[in-house]
Amino acid sequence: MSATFGCPHCGATYPVKPVLVGRPVRCTTCKNAFRLRPDGVADKVEPAAPAPAAAPAPAAPAPVIEPVTPPPVTRPPPRPAAPAPPPAPKPAVEPTATATAPNATQRLAGPRLNNAQEQARRSLAANLSTIAEQALRAEEKKQSSQRLKKHSDRLARQQAEREGGVGDIGPAVLTGYGQREARNSLVWALGCGGAVAVIAAIALLVTWTGPRRQALDDYTEPVANNSHGYRRQQIVERGWLTTVAPVTRMEDVRIADAHDLPLGSAKEILAELAALQPLADKAVWAAAEASAEIGRRWDGKKTPADNVAALTKDGKLAVVAHAQVVARLGEAGIESEEAELLLRLYGPNASPAGAAIAKRLRAGEVPDRAEIASFSGVDGMLLMDHGGHYKQWPVEYEGRLLRFVGDGWPQEWRIIELRTRSRGQ
Repeated sequence: MSATFGCPHCGATYPVKPVLVGRPVRCTTCKNAFRLRPDGVADKVEPAAPAPAAAPAPAAPAPVIEPVTPPPVTRPPPRPAAPAPPPAPKPAVEPTATATAPNATQRLAGPRLNNAQEQARRSLAANLSTIAEQALRAEEKKQSSQRLKKHSDRLARQQAEREGGVGDIGPAVLTGYGQREARNSLVWALGCGGAVAVIAAIALLVTWTGPRRQALDDYTEPVANNSHGYRRQQIVERGWLTTVAPVTRMEDVRIADAHDLPLGSAKEILAELAALQPLADKAVWAAAEASAEIGRRWDGKKTPADNVAALTKDGKLAVVAHAQVVARLGEAGIESEEAELLLRLYGPNASPAGAAIAKRLRAGEVPDRAEIASFSGVDGMLLMDHGGHYKQWPVEYEGRLLRFVGDGWPQEWRIIELRTRSRGQ
């Protein structure tokens, strides 16, 4: 349906409004009445036609037909015109005055019909004025709403310019959507990064051996010379002491946390041992030149402590019981088992690496500290000498790793103790 319609009389256009539908209104251009249908088309409203004039009678005045005025809102169905009265019998001799009666009646009826039309016109004009006033109020209301909307849009644009600026199409209104998208993207990226980090950590734990595990792998690496008599020696010389077991495989290993040996606090004790050497068969420490004298005067029926007391009674021999050295190291914070391992470096069973450490200790050099860690496993292979050839035997194993900490001291971990036993024992 079109938004406008034309006057059916003169073609003047008007806007289609619901208040005009079904009401007879008068065109402001041609002054003719019309009625707008719901489909947007206007129909003509013809004024009621006057009834035909009655034939003149000599005694009665000519009848006057009153026009029907349409209602202001809805038009009732047209009423049938009143039947014309039967004509009076024509007289035999027609007076001369009657010849002018119809003209006089028509002259009298003409002004009355014009007055009725004028009343209808005024009624239609009043209706049209009312409708126009209603339309004007509706238009003013619409314009007021548009002005309010424009004002709201202007405020929104100003707010957007303060908060986010104006784009090419319209003001940018902050709804929080971008922040949510950014937050979701950040969460997704962090989640992916966390998953990758976890996978990388697992892979690192699986593949990374660590320095202590690497020391065990280095100990069990194949040797360069597999000839009988050399293979075992090459394996055990990889530790600090040659008394360790020649193990060629250590699987399913468990390594405990390392703890410190405070060598700095035992520096005075170790300095006293610089001029002494251990006599393992007698469990004492003595100078190298006194070993022969000690052998002549040693009484096997006495305890090492009583022999040391007898040997040092005259003050000519420097002899210290091994148990006394271990006890003094315990007072410095080194446990007895760990002190025993440390003191073995001074003996004949030190490997080339261990002998280099003992040489520096005898020279008065003491590292700040040492670290020691225990390890064990149930899936090991021990290299056994079968008189001309070697055989590998499955064993359980346990031992300790040691390294020195200090400027100029070797930082690598090495085995200082390794014991084995047959599986199931």
